[in-house]
Amino acid sequence: MNLSKRQLKHIKKEYPGKTVEEISRELNIKPGRIYKALGLQTEFWTFCFENLTGYLVCLLVLIAPFVFDRQLSDFADLPQRAFIQAVTVFLLLLCAMRLTVKTDIRLSKNPLYMFGAASVLWSCASMLWAYNMHEAFLSAAHWAACVAVFAVVSTSLYNEKWLELIPVSALAAVTGVVFLGLGQQFCSIDWVPMLQPPSATFANANMAAQYVAAVLPIALAAGFCRKNNFLRCGVSAVAVLSLIFLFYTQCRAAWIAIVCALVWSVLMLARKRYGRVLSSKTSACIIIALAAVAVVWTGSVSVGSIKKVAGGSALYRLIVWRNCIEMVKEKPVLGFGAGNFKVFYPRYIHRAAIDSAFDKKNQIRRVHNDYIQTAVELGFAGLLMFIALPLYGLYMAWQLVYYRKDFKFNVVTIGASAGIISFMVTAVFSFPLQRSNPPLIFFICLGVLTVLYNRHVLNEKILRLKMPRAMGLTAMLLLLAAGGGLIRYNWNNISCDRFFRTALRMEKKGANSQALTAGITANKYNPDRMDVLSIVGRAYVTTGKPEKGIEVLNRVISRYPYNLNALFILGVAYINAGDREKALETLKRTLKIQPRFKDAKSLISIIKTGGKVNVDLS
Repeated sequence: MNLSKRQLKHIKKEYPGKTVEEISRELNIKPGRIYKALGLQTEFWTFCFENLTGYLVCLLVLIAPFVFDRQLSDFADLPQRAFIQAVTVFLLLLCAMRLTVKTDIRLSKNPLYMFGAASVLWSCASMLWAYNMHEAFLSAAHWAACVAVFAVVSTSLYNEKWLELIPVSALAAVTGVVFLGLGQQFCSIDWVPMLQPPSATFANANMAAQYVAAVLPIALAAGFCRKNNFLRCGVSAVAVLSLIFLFYTQCRAAWIAIVCALVWSVLMLARKRYGRVLSSKTSACIIIALAAVAVVWTGSVSVGSIKKVAGGSALYRLIVWRNCIEMVKEKPVLGFGAGNFKVFYPRYIHRAAIDSAFDKKNQIRRVHNDYIQTAVELGFAGLLMFIALPLYGLYMAWQLVYYRKDFKFNVVTIGASAGIISFMVTAVFSFPLQRSNPPLIFFICLGVLTVLYNRHVLNEKILRLKMPRAMGLTAMLLLLAAGGGLIRYNWNNISCDRFFRTALRMEKKGANSQALTAGITANKYNPDRMDVLSIVGRAYVTTGKPEKGIEVLNRVISRYPYNLNALFILGVAYINAGDREKALETLKRTLKIQPRFKDAKSLISIIKTGGKVNVDLS
């Protein structure tokens, strides 16, 4: 439908005094038609690319928490991680395509971009000194993908409508997660696999609770930023249902995060109303005092829990933390490399406190404290970069809520910053940084705050760079190659995990030949997964082929030199192959890791007495 003469006249009269978006609202016409009427083809295509990018970000926020695959061993986090990384590739391709149309790049003089780039570069650089490069790649790739989403949101989505639609997407996502979780709790919904209800699509109730705690603040902003009583009642109902959901998850970390987010929100409102009285120094003192009270209270609760339940999870985490501090002392600057905590922790399980729970079946893979784990893997340099991101995000929110007079975006600012607070708090007690969705939500919140801060505080500190069109084409080609490789890798890893699940199931049934076949197939899809090779090595030993088992298990030990399970099976393989000397040497290595390893001790005793041994692992 063509525009009328009156509409064309109004458009030409008002532009460029008013923006296309303002004229669009006045005439109730889509902005694209106005761009075409004005003959602004470059601006029209830029507008189209921005819309595609914005809607793709909203879909990413909405769909990512609901991705799962029942046929996988890691049926929740692995497919969600692959989905997020694939969408990130498409987002970057859209940005590169936009660069071929409009060669101007707007860069804000915001130090947050430097912090984000530095954290990605340091994480990727750690692959150079990481003992296990595969684990480092897995960790660094997802961190880079989430930082890339932040860069896309904060540099491409200038239109304020995205500041409304992104929280709406978060609201829809958290509503779906809560309803699904409560359905699992009360209606016995079982079409989504889980370890215990209510877990929604996160496999574990604690992970689901921490996701809800991080998303809920910005989701609530979607309702309260509009003066619509019906919508506000709906959002309030979602908040109540979310609290009920959190109650049934019994996740203390999520409750502490919600309380801290609420306290932060109250401080933000006080900053808005009493900004002149509540100076930055006074506010800092209040925040530090409240943080101290929270730490003391949390510590007293934890100590009380430990006294009541000896050997509980809280006590075990303290043991792990103390041993991890010894790891940090050994490599304080560089760390052990991204993702390499699980590779080296077995060497430290008795350094500061005795980790008696560590054995061939129970081997901890995460610290349950992302700050300590970051220090272990990336050193203090990486830890400072990680901490700088949320702290500067909170600083931006603190400044915005004072300078920005528009109530609607104050609510968005408070919600996004409270989401960051929630992420930071759960990172003290758990490992949201090691999962797929929480880092995405963290960087989405950070991106929303950066858009507001760049527009309303740094409005005069913008760099405009003219880039050659060939750079956009080059970026597209590089992204097609690298992004296509990443998507293919994730697809192969999912296929690998599907056969790995089959191998595990066959192993538990004692069908070792079938486990061997499934394990070999899984290894073809991803030769770098050592848990798959451990299954293959064990299956070789149990099917009477110890020589092949030795070959495969030595490959595992070359990547995981302190893998207690693989070392024990390797020792058994040497015994069954008749090589007592190497069997004794290998089993002694297991005792250096865990001196209380009874199975290894009994085998060593039999070997030393010269008795005939043929170990059956079935």
